[in-house]
Amino acid sequence: VSEMLLGITSDFNKKAMDIAPSVFTVEKFDAVKKQAYQDGKADVIDFANSKYEKFLLPEGDRFTKSGLTFGEIDLFGKLYVHVNGAFPEIKEGKLARFYARMSEVPGIKKVLSGESQFGPLAE
Repeated sequence: VSEMLLGITSDFNKKAMDIAPSVFTVEKFDAVKKQAYQDGKADVIDFANSKYEKFLLPEGDRFTKSGLTFGEIDLFGKLYVHVNGAFPEIKEGKLARFYARMSEVPGIKKVLSGESQFGPLAE
């Protein structure tokens, strides 16, 4: 399952990054690109809501028994970037329980709050 998540997440991330502004593209994000984002946003959200659902365990908050495989952590990392960027709606979609659970994993929560085992993270 972890490997399948990696593949799906790679496709999801490409689809999202193809239309979303980033620190590298924001200065060239003209009206045409803004329209492409508006036109494609629903497809990205639908992708996130439809491609992962069949792999979720019945609880809906994990894909594997441990819930902390590389594929799950990679997916959460990508979701976090997109939820806090151009696709905040994904946080409330079909991956909401997964997102909420992963946000509370102690190591992840620590990083999200700006901490690490080596001290505060620089911004």
